[in-house]
Amino acid sequence: MPKINITVPAELLKKIDKSARDEHLTRSEFFRKAVHEYWEMQKQGKEDQVRTRNIREALQMQANLRKKAGSWDGVAEIRRWREAH
Repeated sequence: MPKINITVPAELLKKIDKSARDEHLTRSEFFRKAVHEYWEMQKQGKEDQVRTRNIREALQMQANLRKKAGSWDGVAEIRRWREAH
């Protein structure tokens, strides 16, 4: 497995080491887990943005259909159709 070197402030390293100890992880395992969780959060954030955009588009389509329909009453139209058949 490749090794890397990183530089972090001493206080941050103390917090990292404490968290790693609390979770029974080595420092390397802690960093691997942290990076993996960061990527998952980024992926989820992008998925949430797409979902939000899709919802906004759907709401806009509904608003456009409402505007186009004007005062047309779909429920009344269905009732008239049922009564006729």
